[in-house]
Amino acid sequence: MDPMMKIVEYNGEEEILLEQMIALQDYLVQIDPMKQLIRTPDYGPHYVNFTLQRVAENNGKIYFAKYGDNYIGCIAGIILQQSPHDLRENIVKKEGRVIEIFVVSNFRGHEIGTRLMHTMEKYFKNKGCEYMRVEVLADNELAQRLYRSNGFQNRMIDMMKEI
Repeated sequence: MDPMMKIVEYNGEEEILLEQMIALQDYLVQIDPMKQLIRTPDYGPHYVNFTLQRVAENNGKIYFAKYGDNYIGCIAGIILQQSPHDLRENIVKKEGRVIEIFVVSNFRGHEIGTRLMHTMEKYFKNKGCEYMRVEVLADNELAQRLYRSNGFQNRMIDMMKEI
């Protein structure tokens, strides 16, 4: 483990979060085979505010990966409580959901994503979550390998067809 790499909790670094959310969306737009994803000019500030609001309202957390003074990745997660309706069809009462994870391209494949996932998993466990969930674009094979190597398995598949 490289001593230059550390995970730190978000502490108001909105500009860094903005840069990373824009880079993540640009990456997803690039790999989207159906070309459904876009990034509008006002995407960054809007999405950062939306993410910060979701984290605040759902007992969530944001962490950054840093290498020296450089921010090289982030993860945002929220805690979901099942509604009375959901409890009629699910046994899980409380789940942690990773809503965003990003690693700067030249640091991918160096266990940064794994360290971010382990940090969020520890947070979720400490908050009493029974499961951890993450959504992934079907063509994001790199992310899927990361999740599988960390014990995730397919649960639901969302299929789409152009008509």
